[in-house]
Amino acid sequence: YLDSQINTLVDAMAQPNGMVILAGRVGSGKSATIHSLSTRYIEEATINNVLTKKLVTFESPVEYKIKGAKQIEYKRDPNRSKEAEKVYFEAQVQSLLRMDSNACVLGEIRGNMVAELAVQLVDSNNIVLTTVHAQSALKIFNRLLRLGIDREVLTEPNFFLSLVYQSLVKVPCPSCALTLERFSELHPQSDFKSR
Repeated sequence: YLDSQINTLVDAMAQPNGMVILAGRVGSGKSATIHSLSTRYIEEATINNVLTKKLVTFESPVEYKIKGAKQIEYKRDPNRSKEAEKVYFEAQVQSLLRMDSNACVLGEIRGNMVAELAVQLVDSNNIVLTTVHAQSALKIFNRLLRLGIDREVLTEPNFFLSLVYQSLVKVPCPSCALTLERFSELHPQSDFKSR
C-alpha cells in the first residue's frame, strides 16, 4: 500500500462505527491486511499500557493471533442440522454482542447470517473489518445486496468506511533483476534494443 492508502484505512478505523471491507483474489493478502489493521487499532487504543478499546474477532477458523484481541472461533459442525446450526450461530452472535466491543473482525462474509451480523455490529457502534468475494471494490455493494443486506442499509452515509479491492503486485527481485543497460552489456550480440 502507498502511504496515502494506509492513511485512508487508518482514518477509517478511527471512526466510531462502520465497515471496512476487503475484496480480492484468493491469496492476495486480505487476511494479512486485516491483521495489520487490527494490530494497529490495538496499538493506538493502548495508552500507558492500558487497552482503552475492545477488539473482538469472530472467525471460522481464527487465521492470525492478534495480541490484545478477544478471539472467538465459530466452529461449524457438519453433523448439525441446518436448524441446529442456525441456533448455535445465533447463540454465538448473542455472546459476541454482549461483549460490548468497539471493533470486530468477522471472517469472510459468505452467507446471509454473517451479513446480518455485520449490520448488527455496525448498528451497535462497532468498526467491522471483514472480507467478501467480489471482483472489484464497487462490486462489494452488489455482493452484499445478494447476501440479503437491504439497499437502504447499504446506502446509509456512514455504513461503509472503506471498500478495498486488494491485489498483489509482482516486484522484480532486486538481486537478480537486470536493467536494460545491464542486459545490453551482458549480451552485446543480442538484437534486443533498449528504447
